[in-house]
Amino acid sequence: MMDACHMLKLARNMLQAYSPIAMTTGQIKWRFINHLNDVQKKDGLHAANKITDKHVYFENHKMRVSLAAQTLSRSVSVALRTMRDLRYSQFKDCEATAEFIEVNS
Repeated sequence: MMDACHMLKLARNMLQAYSPIAMTTGQIKWRFINHLNDVQKKDGLHAANKITDKHVYFENHKMRVSLAAQTLSRSVSVALRTMRDLRYSQFKDCEATAEFIEVNS
């Protein structure tokens, strides 16, 4: 039997391992989360989320539910859409990923 914590970690792991995932709304890609982390580190800005290298490169922290929950949070979904709306080119096609994250948050 699966609990909510396990399902969150599975969703995060699937997104990272099997990216891109084709959906009718577009492709869900882990690279958007990676780009978000890169932009936030480079610009010294955190768009109201907690994404750090630990969230992107979580292999040594696989069991930490908090990292999975923060990665698949509404604030990350909003941050991806905000980056797209601010015309950051690397977020141009992030809508399917933002929607996936929002549904799983």
